Amino acid sequence: MKNINYLISFLLFCLILGASQTVSAQEKVDTLKKKDNLIHREGFEHSNIAVGMTAFRQEVASLYRIPRKAYTSKIQGRLEATFVIDKEGKMTNIELTKDLGFGTGDELVRVLTQLAKKHTWKPATKNGEPVHVQYSIPLQISY
Repeated sequence: MKNINYLISFLLFCLILGASQTVSAQEKVDTLKKKDNLIHREGFEHSNIAVGMTAFRQEVASLYRIPRKAYTSKIQGRLEATFVIDKEGKMTNIELTKDLGFGTGDELVRVLTQLAKKHTWKPATKNGEPVHVQYSIPLQISY
């Protein structure tokens, strides 16, 4: 009986935690809509960066430094981050979506933040008007 009470308490805790995260995500979407910053995912002409996407990805890979803890632990796998190219062509809202731990995600965010200051993009357009567009960038760590 005691184990069942612990199990029920744990499940309620998980349910409350999940609900609070859902509210946070919904608040973020509502905030974007209120600011007329709706992020488009289809039906638009893509953003462009002057150096080209291949060169941009190579620059991400060349600036990325595997954190010492990750290297000594031989951490391998795929990281992923998202970012938004806004109506002015600036990279904003850099967020880590897949992390391997050991500082690997923080390093990817550092690199993208550095590149956001360096590069300006040609904004995406929809019906001839600039729009916000979200992109995802993966980074594979292997030895």
